[in-house]
Amino acid sequence: MEEGFVKTSKGILSRIQSKRPSGLKVLRYGWPSLAVMAEVLSSEEEQPEVEAVAGKPPASKTQTEVPKEPKEVQEAKVPPSRKRPATEPLPYGWVRKASKTKKGAYYYANILTGKTQVNRPGPRTASASGHRQRANRSERLEVSGSAPAVSEELRQRQAEHDAAAEAELEEVKRKAAERRAAQKAMETAPDDEGSEESGSADDENVTGEACSFSASGWYQTRQSLRPEDVTKWKQEEELREKKQAEREEKERLSWPAASELPPVPRVLQPCLDVLKDGKWVERHVLGSDKQRWTLGRAVGEVDFPMNHSTISRQHAALTRGGGGIYLVDQSVHGVQVDAQRIEKNLRVLLKNGAMIKFGASTRLYVYHEPT
Repeated sequence: MEEGFVKTSKGILSRIQSKRPSGLKVLRYGWPSLAVMAEVLSSEEEQPEVEAVAGKPPASKTQTEVPKEPKEVQEAKVPPSRKRPATEPLPYGWVRKASKTKKGAYYYANILTGKTQVNRPGPRTASASGHRQRANRSERLEVSGSAPAVSEELRQRQAEHDAAAEAELEEVKRKAAERRAAQKAMETAPDDEGSEESGSADDENVTGEACSFSASGWYQTRQSLRPEDVTKWKQEEELREKKQAEREEKERLSWPAASELPPVPRVLQPCLDVLKDGKWVERHVLGSDKQRWTLGRAVGEVDFPMNHSTISRQHAALTRGGGGIYLVDQSVHGVQVDAQRIEKNLRVLLKNGAMIKFGASTRLYVYHEPT
């Protein structure tokens, strides 16, 4: 009996060692425990039943299982408007920075404005409300299309009227400034001729004064232009012209008559004789060797220098022509021939005995031809 038990035990032990070499629990003398032996026997009895039912060869427990393939995860569809290429540059001033509190996180910062945000900056798109507003505005313009045309025509007429009024007022002011400057120069001019140093104030200063007056008048005109202002200026200008005409008439009557002049020395060539205090003080000969002579205050630049304060640097010019000697005014304060002011830059033929005054000077220049 013992021999049978030992034989049976050895068979069980060999089967246990072949099936569970790592999980075998051995007693002190090398025999397995009864629990292990019973487990091995029960597993051998259950395996044929499972194999019969499944119809497949029994699989060993030590066989490695094949890992299952993971299911494909479908990527989320991103709208085309939100897709941006990875290499798309950031707008000007924006940089991408790593977060200091969260590792692996990033944010975007604008180095110009200091603004920060999580989303990637990009160009702004027009909202639907903006399109609606523009559409409504265009509809309103279509409905009221005739109103802007009428208002534009009224504005154009008003602008033309204002421009005409401004031009008229500017002309009035310019004439008034010239009259006042000439009157002031004539009132302040000394009777005697001054030296070159005393008469150093040239005509450019007077011109600058007139220009400054004109500029200030233009500023006032642009600020407030009313019809009554134009009317007022016209009345004042008419009054000034009337006074100026009276003054010129009085001055014309003060010119000496040809019979009142002292005897003229012998004249061999055309010349200008200068009369002062009833005496001939100087003679400027217009020789045949020249065709043009200049008169003015610029010593060294003119042929006949004059030192009065109202004389320009090149006040006038004398030219020789086919008909005789011609006089041209090039000044601010003007030239008078026989008590009549001549037009600027216009050639005037001088006749024998013509009396000439330059500016506000009291000297009388008389043109004489050979007799």
